Amino acid sequence: MLFIVLLLIIGDVLAISSLIQPFTTYKYSIELQPDIADLWWTVDSDANEITFELHMKTTGWIALGISPDGGMKGADIGVGWVDNIGKVHFQCIGSICIRFAIPILDNTTSNWLALRGRESDGWTAIQFKRLIDTCDPMDVSITSGTNVAIYAYSLTDPVGDINYHEENKFAGLDYFEFRMNNDVIPPEDTTYYCKVFKAPTEYPTKRHAIAIVEFPEEAGYPIGGDFGSKYYMLEMHYNNQTLTPNRRDNTGIRFYIGQELRQYYIGYLAFGITVSVLALAIPPKVERFMVDSYCPSGFSKVYFGSHIFSSQKLRTRIIKS
Repeated sequence: MLFIVLLLIIGDVLAISSLIQPFTTYKYSIELQPDIADLWWTVDSDANEITFELHMKTTGWIALGISPDGGMKGADIGVGWVDNIGKVHFQCIGSICIRFAIPILDNTTSNWLALRGRESDGWTAIQFKRLIDTCDPMDVSITSGTNVAIYAYSLTDPVGDINYHEENKFAGLDYFEFRMNNDVIPPEDTTYYCKVFKAPTEYPTKRHAIAIVEFPEEAGYPIGGDFGSKYYMLEMHYNNQTLTPNRRDNTGIRFYIGQELRQYYIGYLAFGITVSVLALAIPPKVERFMVDSYCPSGFSKVYFGSHIFSSQKLRTRIIKS
C-alpha cells in the first residue's frame, strides 16, 4: 500500500495520464503522479458536497483521504474497488478510527458515496462524492482554501472489508520509525536497496522497544541511553516484475517503546560467512558444496544459554548456469 501527500491547490490542468475518459466534466483536475494517478473534482457549495473522480493505474483497490497533517493518522478516507463482475464497492474509514493508524470501518454515517466506477486498460476509475462539512466527529471537514489529501492503491482487490478488526494493543505508546521517503523503485525485476538511519536521540536513558512484530512479554530491544548501536540499516527487496516506472515507496518499520524496562534484552546472532567477494568461492562443476561455520568455545558458553524465540534460515540455490 502506498500513501503520498498532496496539497489540493486549485489550478489549471498540466497533464493527465489516465487512459479512461472521466464520467463527466469537472471544474478542476490534477495529475497526482505521472502515469499512476489522476483526480478530478467539482465543488457544489449549495449542496454542501464535492464530487470526485479518482483514476489509478491498478486493478486493485484505490483510496482518497482528507488528512489534517498529511499523514494517515487522523485522516478521513474513502476506499473503493471494482470487482470481477463490474460491481463497485466503497467503504469509509473515519478519522477517529485510525487515530493510532489502525484503519477501521466508519459505520456511523455514509458521508462518502460511490456513484459509479469501471476498470479498463489496467486502470480503475471511481466517481464518488462527499459532504464538505459532515458534522460528524469521525470525519475531517473540507475547509475553504487548501486542503491536504492523501491517496493510496493496491495491486489487488481486498478479501472482505479493507480494515483491521483486532484491537491495537500498542495504541498510545511512544514509537519511532525507519521509513523510505518517497524513494523511486527502479523499473527492474529485482532490486536490493539499503538505507542507513540514525538511532533516535530523544531517549537519554535506556528504553525497551517491545514490538516491531510483537516480542515476548519478558524481553525488549534496548534503545537510547548508553546502548552501543547508534545506526541501523534497512534493506528493502523490491520485486517489480512488470518493470513499472516511477513507482514510489514510503514503507518501513515501526518500533513501539514500552513504558518500563523488561527483564531481558533482545539481541541478534548470525551464523555464516562474512559477505564479500572472496568469502564464498564455489568450485566449478560440483553438484554439492558445503560451508561449515564454527563458534569459539568461549563464545558458545556465554551465548547459548539464551532463549531463541525467532530464527531465519537461508539457503542458496543455483538458478542459472
